[in-house]
Amino acid sequence: MDLWKTKLNADPLSWLLDSNPWTRYRTMTDLLEVDNSNPDLLKTRADLLQQKQVQKLAKEVQDWITIAPTRNHDSKISYFKLRMLADFGIRHDDLEISEVVDKATEHIIEDMFAIRGALPEKPARGDKYDKPDLYADVWHVSPCNSPAITAALIGLGVQSEALDSAVKALKYRWVKKIGWFCHFFFVESQHKKLQVGCPIAGLMALDVLTRFDFLKKEPVV
Repeated sequence: MDLWKTKLNADPLSWLLDSNPWTRYRTMTDLLEVDNSNPDLLKTRADLLQQKQVQKLAKEVQDWITIAPTRNHDSKISYFKLRMLADFGIRHDDLEISEVVDKATEHIIEDMFAIRGALPEKPARGDKYDKPDLYADVWHVSPCNSPAITAALIGLGVQSEALDSAVKALKYRWVKKIGWFCHFFFVESQHKKLQVGCPIAGLMALDVLTRFDFLKKEPVV
């Protein structure tokens, strides 16, 4: 039953406002542009922060990448949870998220935010691939993970020189027309052969760069 389609035949605002607190809050701020001092908006925000699901998510993200991700499409990864909180309207000074921000920005490589894990190295011909220690205190940057962290921090309202540098680094890392090749050996040859960048990395990069008006007209975008 495509009931959702009928919602779009009329004004959906009342439907959105009757939804959960995070949908109601973003509807008021993004669609209705309600002033931050509005009593109804303040009450909605208070309700948002009191939601058990939101508090649970904020608590979970405190364990910042304690194990290296083995695949990027995993909703349990810390930066996806942090991004979800940012999308809900959570700020960096809510629910002890400032502690998470400190953890997320602790490891910086070439001006970009790093994640736990060693870069996979291609084994020599005839050698067996040795799986890395997922708990080792080793960090790296990649074209999909680093922009995801940057976008989450921007959404949380973080302002810092490190974040500014991360945005600039992403802009200069991107190669016009091609994108940013994934540097994992098991996919890099495919990207180079096709002369296309990773589509996930492309979306992650655009998510960051298009948040700034002065970057929207840049050739890279």
